[in-house]
Amino acid sequence: MSENKKSFRRTYTLVILLIMLVALLALKFFHWKNSTDLPQEYQNNLNLNEYLQQHMPLLQNPFAGSDKINLGETELVAYEAGFSARDGELVRVLVSKPQGAGPFPVMIIVHGVMADDLTTNQTAKVLADPLSKKLGIITVTVDWRESKFGQGDLTDVVSTVDWVKKLQEAKDQPVLLFGEDHGAYLSLLALKDVSVDGLISAYGYLDLFNLYDTWKNSAEESRREQADRLATRSGCAEEIDIASCLQSLSLNSLLDVKIPLLILHSQYDNYVPLAQAELLNSLTAPDLTTFTIFTEVNNDSSQKIGHNFLQNTQAVGYEQGITAVVDWTNDLLNQLKSPENSAVYVPIINSTDLVNP
Repeated sequence: MSENKKSFRRTYTLVILLIMLVALLALKFFHWKNSTDLPQEYQNNLNLNEYLQQHMPLLQNPFAGSDKINLGETELVAYEAGFSARDGELVRVLVSKPQGAGPFPVMIIVHGVMADDLTTNQTAKVLADPLSKKLGIITVTVDWRESKFGQGDLTDVVSTVDWVKKLQEAKDQPVLLFGEDHGAYLSLLALKDVSVDGLISAYGYLDLFNLYDTWKNSAEESRREQADRLATRSGCAEEIDIASCLQSLSLNSLLDVKIPLLILHSQYDNYVPLAQAELLNSLTAPDLTTFTIFTEVNNDSSQKIGHNFLQNTQAVGYEQGITAVVDWTNDLLNQLKSPENSAVYVPIINSTDLVNP
């Protein structure tokens, strides 16, 4: 056999192998892209990290390769998951849950600030994990995408609600939304598209124009810069009439909250004014709303509670905020599972007084 024929056969074999490899990769990508939920094997308690490493290598595990976190007397299973949003884009979430098959209630946590992995991971560590431990529930922290307000960011939140309602470990269990800052805005906005059993709004906003106007007219340059960033992030900076654009995105006339609602805000919040929480309280049903205004820790004027007090375990007011969330959620879950529970919700607490935790 001539050398030319041997060379041709080697080349032909390599081409065939390359075609087979490309076809295999395309098949795996097609299977992943069109999935809307995790495979059944991962509802059977197999190691999700192994699945992610095999099929979703772009998703990095924030828990350093471990799917278990020891938080005192309770060991949690924690993992990263991905699924297709309503618009086909990938949604990344961090899940914490008690050991066992459940079923467990679910709290979806929507962080504030901006869309980035660090904020999502931090929220899962300091907020979701402790709440999962203390309440014995599944917590799902959404790594929502950056977009004009109410677009991709909102799609990721409502798609997460869709996803958790399919989880076998949460079958027929209550689903709650917990939003901080911009996450509170998204959680309230999501009520137009999804049904949940309760909502927590922590230092959030709903009147974008008022917030923009407050910052824009501040004597502090940093606040005026925040106003410009708000206009840019919302998508209104590119509009001729910024004010009208922000008013159209505000929730003042859109809110119709008919579920139990917990509002947490500080009197000394110098980022999102207390007036935003007061407005939310005025637009919701009094018999469904718990409004807790934080001031100082132990009446100590040097321990004033500010903004984002649930984003850092060392923040002034962190423990008080966690306690308020745990107490309200426990009461609500007990109410929802009680035999005498009816379609009409009986309020647990209705307090608009200043609170010194």
